[in-house]
Amino acid sequence: MGVGRVDTTTTAYLIVEVEQEGTRLRMKSRACNATLDGSRVVRTTIPDAFIESLPERTRRGTLRRDGEAWVLNVAREWDIRGVRLRDPANEALPEDADDPRVFDQDGDGHPGLSVQVEGLIDGEVRVVQRGWDEYSFPIRDPAHLRGSVRWNSEQSVVDATSRFLRGGPEAEPLRNPELNYVELKRVAPSIDCQALKSRPDAVFAD
Repeated sequence: MGVGRVDTTTTAYLIVEVEQEGTRLRMKSRACNATLDGSRVVRTTIPDAFIESLPERTRRGTLRRDGEAWVLNVAREWDIRGVRLRDPANEALPEDADDPRVFDQDGDGHPGLSVQVEGLIDGEVRVVQRGWDEYSFPIRDPAHLRGSVRWNSEQSVVDATSRFLRGGPEAEPLRNPELNYVELKRVAPSIDCQALKSRPDAVFAD
C-alpha cells in the first residue's frame, strides 16, 4: 500500500565565497546543513557525517545586463554523491552496494551515504545520489538575492537496515516554481557554518 504523493521541503544551507572579475563570478561553496520537512508519515534526518563528507564545490557564474537590471546566471552543474560516474548525465545509478562504483563517502563503514528514517519503520538507508541545478534571475538587491531555481535529483537506495526501506520515492520539483528557489545573502565574515546551522532564520532576516 502506498501513501500517494507527498510534498516535502528540502532546505540546504551553504556558505558561499564569491569572487568577481568583471562580469564573471567564481562561487566556492561548502555545505553546512540540510533539512527535510513536510511529511507526517516519514521523518528523514541528514546526519552531520553526511554533510561533513560533501566536498567544497566551485561554480562559475556570469552577470549580464538586461535593460536597467543585471541578471545573475549560474549554469547547470552535476552533484554526485556516494558513487563515481564517468557520465553523470546518462549513466544509470547503481542499485546494489556491491557495485564497484559505490564508495563509503561518509566513512561510517557502509556503502554510499547513510540517512536516518523514522516512521512506519525506523532505520537507516544507504544511498547514492545525483542531481543538478541551474538558475537565472534579475538582481534587485546585490546584498540579498533570491530567484527561482531549476533542478532535478535522483537517488538509489543500495542498502538499508530493513528490506522494507529499500524502495524509495522519486523526487521532482514542486509544481509552483516560486517554491523552488535559491537565496543568497551577504553576511559578515564572522558567520560560519555553526552560526548558519543554529540560527538560519536570524541570518536570513532582513
